[in-house]
Amino acid sequence: MLHYNPSTHSFIIPKLQIRNYRSPNFPTISCRFVRENYNGLVLDKTRDDKGMKWYHEMKLEVRDYECDRYGVVNNAVYANYCQHGQFRLSEMLGLTAAVDVVALKELSLKYIAPLRSGDRFLLKVRLCDFSAVRLYYENLIFKLPNLEPILEAKSTVVWLDKSYRPTRIPQRVISLIPRS
Repeated sequence: MLHYNPSTHSFIIPKLQIRNYRSPNFPTISCRFVRENYNGLVLDKTRDDKGMKWYHEMKLEVRDYECDRYGVVNNAVYANYCQHGQFRLSEMLGLTAAVDVVALKELSLKYIAPLRSGDRFLLKVRLCDFSAVRLYYENLIFKLPNLEPILEAKSTVVWLDKSYRPTRIPQRVISLIPRS
């Protein structure tokens, strides 16, 4: 749940401190949380992840056709934003669609506030963990310029072979994942 602290004009997103928590979407991890301050927004994040410790950031703008008749971004469009960010991050890491095939297995979205037509926003994506055949992404969307939290999302992507069957992630791909 998101909490607003009026004295510091900041948002706090609390996370539970649980050891060996098993989520249906993500592998068992031993959680140690460290607070990260991002321009007034305080996020908790784990430090035991095998994946990236930083976020790939993109600034985007809401287009008119992404909104419903009330001028609010349709809820399905947020999944497109998350997938777009994951593709851009994959390109930056050196993964190519011609060689590397993945499929979205699960996507969990937590809506915090709406975006409207013309709003500019910051999309943050990181590859937070991986297993033998899965990649786990974390996506955050903040409204610009005040970095108001809009969405939190987590997704699971499965690595596929040429016959579209789940397969182990190649070692060359694991070596491309930055750990710091």
